[in-house]
Amino acid sequence: MILLDDCLPINLEMTERKHRPELRKDTAIAGWWTGDVWKVVSILREYRPDLRIIPVDVIPTGSIVVSNLDPSSTRLADAYFEIVDRYAALMLDAKGFEAYWQTNAPRPASDLIENFNLSLHVRA
Repeated sequence: MILLDDCLPINLEMTERKHRPELRKDTAIAGWWTGDVWKVVSILREYRPDLRIIPVDVIPTGSIVVSNLDPSSTRLADAYFEIVDRYAALMLDAKGFEAYWQTNAPRPASDLIENFNLSLHVRA
C-alpha cells in the first residue's frame, strides 16, 4: 500500500507549478499547495488501471491510498517519456478541475479505518 499526500487541490491556485502564495486570491489558504502532485493520480488511473485508488479527505489537500500493487509491472517506466510529454505542461481550467473532483471525490478517512483490519499483536 502506498499513501500519496497533497493530491486533492481545493482550488485552481493550488495546482500552479511554482508556489506563489503572495499572488493568491484566497490568502487564508495561500500556504496550501499541491503543485504537480495531483497529476500523479490521473497518470496512475490512466496507465495503471489495475491499481485500487482511493481518495481520502485528509486536511488540507487530501491523500490517495493506492493498493493492489504489482511490483513486477513496468508500465509506468515503459511509458515514462510519453507521460512526461503529456502531463508536464498540463494545467487545469475550471472545467478540468470540476472533472478531476468528480473522478476523485474523497471518502472520509473514518471509512477507511473502519473497514481496515488493524489487528495489533501485543506480546505479554
